[in-house]
Amino acid sequence: RSYYFSWDGDNDISLSSIKSRLQSYFSDAGNKYFVDDGIKMTIGLSGNEDELIYTIKLDFDNARYYHDLTEISQTRLTSFLNAVKSRTNTEIDNTYYEGANITGKLIDNDISRYYVSYNGRSYYFSWN
Repeated sequence: RSYYFSWDGDNDISLSSIKSRLQSYFSDAGNKYFVDDGIKMTIGLSGNEDELIYTIKLDFDNARYYHDLTEISQTRLTSFLNAVKSRTNTEIDNTYYEGANITGKLIDNDISRYYVSYNGRSYYFSWN
């Protein structure tokens, strides 16, 4: 058994540092998750020790196979968002944010009415 104390580790990491790590980790998300290296991703992160909220934008301007978010299968989108949640949990381990409820939204950069929201338990697809 191990114990964690608030004065141990990297508990004062900033949200901007976590966001930068996530952006770097998912820099090839278009290719890795959607098999289209023309899709560009940006991520924003806000919140506090109780709740972290991500906002991800996918830009399809240079995409090869997709024109907008609705053309990507919900299975691929869910897989990607599960990976984002998992990686976010990894990044916040042993920090001030550990244990925060993670919610968020994935938005089409050009058509904002197309989005996937996550409430911490399930996904909602705006075009259904």
